[in-house]
Amino acid sequence: MFPKPTKQDPQSKFNLRFLHSSLTMVELEAGDFSWIDTLRYAVDGSGTDREILGKLIDVPGYAHSYAAPRVNPMLAESPDYHGPYWRKAISEHSYQPISHHTARRELETWIYAPGSLSAFGTEAPLGQDAPSLEQAIATSSRVYEDSVGRVNPDISVLVDRVLAESHRLYRLDDLRAAAEHDWGWVVGAGGFIEIAAVSEHSDEVTLLVASDD
Repeated sequence: MFPKPTKQDPQSKFNLRFLHSSLTMVELEAGDFSWIDTLRYAVDGSGTDREILGKLIDVPGYAHSYAAPRVNPMLAESPDYHGPYWRKAISEHSYQPISHHTARRELETWIYAPGSLSAFGTEAPLGQDAPSLEQAIATSSRVYEDSVGRVNPDISVLVDRVLAESHRLYRLDDLRAAAEHDWGWVVGAGGFIEIAAVSEHSDEVTLLVASDD
């Protein structure tokens, strides 16, 4: 359930201010990439979680198809699209609360799935000796590096920041049946995971997307 809305001045306004972005990208085969992309915003003003999610959908950086590396998080690079979906089909009601345990488990499952960020040509180890989510990313094969994509050396810090216990997490619903755009099937073939994390005091929101092209 969304937290109960608090009473606000009907004239009050708030906005999201871009703070930081990070792209962790791994090339599994030539031209075949998977990545974890994050966008972090400050919440200037006061709003409920549902209102903050609505603002997040409206920021320029949300308009991205994830069919190619993000170039500028301040721009709407794909005005009509968000991942495999029509952007106009997504609303704050498309997000559902998710537990920290479930969110981390989903990301770990995505990492170790066939065609995921696990090392190309090898099977992911199972059990207690299996590497952590962060280690799996850091040791993935054939890292692609240039001015756009790189393996973030602080991936552990990045993931822990998004999944912090003090944050309230919201998972974007699977909208493929109702909102997949005309070529959206090529995005997230190995899974499309989107989590929005609202900070304890509602002064920051971070968007995390795990996908492939």
